[in-house]
Amino acid sequence: MRALVFAIVIGLIGGGLVHVASLPLLAKISGHTPFERLADAIDVQGFQRIDETGRLAFTDPFAEMAACVVEPGPDPFLIDVASLSDVWSVTLYGADGLVVASLNDRAATRGRVQLVILTDEATRTLARDGAVLPAETFVVNSTGAMMLAVVRAVRRESDLASTALIDVGALRCGPAVFDAAPVPDTPGEDEEERTPPTPQPRPGS
Repeated sequence: MRALVFAIVIGLIGGGLVHVASLPLLAKISGHTPFERLADAIDVQGFQRIDETGRLAFTDPFAEMAACVVEPGPDPFLIDVASLSDVWSVTLYGADGLVVASLNDRAATRGRVQLVILTDEATRTLARDGAVLPAETFVVNSTGAMMLAVVRAVRRESDLASTALIDVGALRCGPAVFDAAPVPDTPGEDEEERTPPTPQPRPGS
């Protein structure tokens, strides 16, 4: 009897360990990770509210979320997020589900966060064009693999009946072109020739 009970206990413990160990592998085995489900649900160019995808449930009354598929290429990829609420954040996820970069409202400059994703090719493009990124821009180096940008805005309990926090029309997510650095004005050769000489004092004066 004791041997039977011991065998049952060992079997339960062993089965539990196998079950726990297999959980992290399910997403990879199924071939459809949370990253892929969210990326597949975004069917617009730019940001889309997660509760409007029609395929993902999001019922948190205190927060709103929007996501954008980031596909870095030969041009700089810009994520531009303006003030959404008192508390908000923008997070960049890699295809492995790990956080690549995360910024919140405290990192904003004049209520705005600008995140630029650069591949090696995009970096060369900036150098070739003499373009300069704004000083308040945050730069993330990328290998070119697809990523996801997720914006989250939190509302106060007293504002539960307020209008939507996230206006996707005010958010930007896509390739961007930056202006070249201004070249200071310098007089040309002709201008220098036409410049009158500085008057010199007369001898003995």
